[in-house]
Amino acid sequence: MRIAVISNTAWSIYNFRAGLIKGLQAEGHDVIAAAPEDDYCDRIKELCPFVPLNSIQPKGRNIFKELAVVKEMRQLYKREKLDAIISYTIKPNVYGGLARRGLPVKTISTINGLGYAFQSSGMLNKLVRLLYKMGLRSSSLVVFQNKDDRQELIDLGVIQAQNTRLTPGSGVDISKFYQRPSFTRAGQNMHFLLSARLVAEKGIREYVEAARIVKKQYPEVVYLLLGMPADNPSAITQQEIQDWTKDQVVNYVGKTDDMNSFMNDVDCLVLPSYYREGIPRVLLEGLSKGLPLISTDSIGCREVILPDQSNGKLIQPKSIESLAEAMLHMIESALEERQKMGEASRQYAISRFDEQLVVKQYFDFLEEVS
Repeated sequence: MRIAVISNTAWSIYNFRAGLIKGLQAEGHDVIAAAPEDDYCDRIKELCPFVPLNSIQPKGRNIFKELAVVKEMRQLYKREKLDAIISYTIKPNVYGGLARRGLPVKTISTINGLGYAFQSSGMLNKLVRLLYKMGLRSSSLVVFQNKDDRQELIDLGVIQAQNTRLTPGSGVDISKFYQRPSFTRAGQNMHFLLSARLVAEKGIREYVEAARIVKKQYPEVVYLLLGMPADNPSAITQQEIQDWTKDQVVNYVGKTDDMNSFMNDVDCLVLPSYYREGIPRVLLEGLSKGLPLISTDSIGCREVILPDQSNGKLIQPKSIESLAEAMLHMIESALEERQKMGEASRQYAISRFDEQLVVKQYFDFLEEVS
């Protein structure tokens, strides 16, 4: 089959879909990638041919420009003589579905989180629901990364249950994100890490305020903040980051293309997100590295914490106090206990979130729609 993997950034295809592309190629499929151009295009070209989709504007609201996306994607399907597409993120999913109408192209649309629009109740929510209903109606299959998102769109009448499937997120390369060395750092010297896009819904301000509380008791504990600035109404400002750094509350370390190595010097991964996640990739990477985790009892995030919390702590969304208590628990736990938590994370990654298990699911989906 000739298959296109489509997303709203080349960055996300390179970082999150490379395993899928390689797996499809190993099965004998002819694969191309399509996305708006960015700094990762050349890296993708080392994996497979890359086709730019520059009409996709992440913040676009102009209806005429948005219709241009449908036209460009339809031209892509015809020009490349595609048999199937696997799409990610809202615009490729919605406009990709609209573009395929009347064409013999099979579409597998993956919902990797419902995002900001479904956290509000205004016109944006209604518009996105309508767009999803229009675009996903013609999808061969709609794939969800958590059962909550799946059930919500079924209950809203956006999709039919029989056309949906579930995967455990995007998976993680357990051979690349190998288990980190044994924990040796004493609790009062621990290094916590929050890695996320710098928007409020990722719980970044809660992380900082919880760090202020814990530092009063354990001043030597290090709180790392890693992530890309965001162009978003709820973005964390540069002034905030400068103030936090000046106050020595957190250490902002920018971004990295080598999260695997970065996690070798981390004792606990924290993501206090209340964003409508699919399953956050960074949490899967933390699992695979064998790190204890702290995350919220919210959609997508709760998936990575075992029911008995043997690999981490679930906290209340938006609760600074709950987060501070979880951090204190980690600090005051014996090395052996943290080691066991890390081992439980690693085993959970292997048994449920191995990227190869997810890739195999997509093989099955393609066979199902053929």
